[in-house]
Amino acid sequence: MLKLLIAEDEVKELEWLSTYIRAQHGNRLTIVGECSDGVTALRNAQETKPDIVFLDIQMPLMDGIELAKALKQQDKFVNIVFLTAFNSFEYAHEALKIGAIDYLLKPYDPKEIDFLIDKLIPTMDTNLKSNLRQIVNHMNNASTKSSENPVVRLAIEYINDHYSEKISLELLADSIGFSSSYVSKCLIKH
Repeated sequence: MLKLLIAEDEVKELEWLSTYIRAQHGNRLTIVGECSDGVTALRNAQETKPDIVFLDIQMPLMDGIELAKALKQQDKFVNIVFLTAFNSFEYAHEALKIGAIDYLLKPYDPKEIDFLIDKLIPTMDTNLKSNLRQIVNHMNNASTKSSENPVVRLAIEYINDHYSEKISLELLADSIGFSSSYVSKCLIKH
């Protein structure tokens, strides 16, 4: 099940959003944190490693923009959705620069929340994400022996270049010119 963290400083908004998501999407999402400021949300994210973070742009102690930057440094794969009462191009532009996948306008429309979650979940293959994280972590900690295998080196380069996209083993293998079973065997060995 995917993990969701919600950071919203308006208590009633936070309660409504978490209650709605639990009721409507609790079979697909687990809420791992409900935070009312950016510092608490960052601490929670470090402990719980959420897949998705809904965060308010304007919060005390650390605003949503700074929090999003910190979250992306911590985990390149986290999916950020901004919550805002401001329908402003500047906010949308800043959100895109940080790597947010979307934003929800307050007051929340349940249909928009449903649409967003329905759009998000199928694109987030939890197993693939977990495997990519392991490969990237392995690559970051790898010895020079891993880079001696050209297939592993090419796979790691491809993953580094395309980590924010939906990647399958077949797509990776096709992109580097080998069969998926061969690439899989090489990655498992190293």
